[in-house]
Amino acid sequence: MEKFNDFIVLILSYFSFVFTDITPTAEDKYFIGWFYDGIVGAMIGANFIVMACNMILNGANKIKKMIFQCKKKKR
Repeated sequence: MEKFNDFIVLILSYFSFVFTDITPTAEDKYFIGWFYDGIVGAMIGANFIVMACNMILNGANKIKKMIFQCKKKKR
């Protein structure tokens, strides 16, 4: 996931040049800005999904350990 974030940041750093006088019209800058927002939103969404999956998997592993320890104590 770290490489994904690095790649997205590399892409987003290109946009700092696009918002200068390279892009002649304000309309183009406006649409490029929406594209920029979409990329940022996708990155945030992907990171959120990874964090949620890790949280669920870690919680499931802790529950399994607790059940195993309870069964071990009963023996």
